[in-house]
Amino acid sequence: MDATKNENSFGEFVRKVREIRGLSGPQLALKCGMTKNYLSEIENGKRNVGLTRAERILKELGVRTVLFLDPEWQWDDSLE
Repeated sequence: MDATKNENSFGEFVRKVREIRGLSGPQLALKCGMTKNYLSEIENGKRNVGLTRAERILKELGVRTVLFLDPEWQWDDSLE
């Protein structure tokens, strides 16, 4: 995927990286201390996420928050 993160939602990013990491939704939700339904709502853009929760999700996905928040950073298949 060669789009910038600004062209995609946080939820789409979470789903893409989760799939690259080989995690199911329920597995990531458990690691993050949330229900699978809550994570599903995030991935589908139906729920806004605060910074604390976003940091926890990114940490469990192995993505440094500072990189994700950098407007110059692009996410691509290098996350694999």
